[in-house]
Amino acid sequence: MIKETFILKEIVEAQKLAFQSLFAGSLMLQASTIRLFDAMHHVAAWLPDESKRQFEEWKKVSVKGLNDYKAAMDDSYKLIDSYLDSSHS
Repeated sequence: MIKETFILKEIVEAQKLAFQSLFAGSLMLQASTIRLFDAMHHVAAWLPDESKRQFEEWKKVSVKGLNDYKAAMDDSYKLIDSYLDSSHS
């Protein structure tokens, strides 16, 4: 059982690293998108104020969504780690 638990821990660590890399890429993409839209909406006089407000709301929601997703994944990995640690004992 110890060997199987060790192998499972290694698999979970690999998945955790893959998730962290994917999440870092998502953050970079989000930051680039926000910079692009910020630049556009600051110079676009023709853009209605309602569109600007919607963009600001989108920024808040997308940042919160990514942060919530990261927190949920971190909690899940902690739960898996605690389960594997308890089954190891």
